[in-house]
Amino acid sequence: MTASLTDLRRRTSELIDEVKRGNEVEIESHGKPVARLVSPLETISGDRLVQLLKAHGPDPETANALDAEIQKFRESQREIPLD
Repeated sequence: MTASLTDLRRRTSELIDEVKRGNEVEIESHGKPVARLVSPLETISGDRLVQLLKAHGPDPETANALDAEIQKFRESQREIPLD
C-alpha cells in the first residue's frame, strides 16, 4: 500500500492500523518513495531466521547457505575502511 505525505498527516491512525494488520505502507513525496511503515514484530535478526529455518524449515541446506551469506555480510562490514 502507498500513501502520500498528505495522507500520512490526515490518516495517520488509519495507516498505523494497516501496519498493525500486517500490511506495509510506503510513504511517497512527489510520487517517489521516502519511507516505509512496517511492523517491528515482523523484524527478526539473521541469527534468529537461521534458527527458525533449521528448526522448522524443510530444507536445512537453505538455512546453512543463508547462514553463510549472513556471515559473509558481517565480515564485509568489518572490512570497510574508515578514512
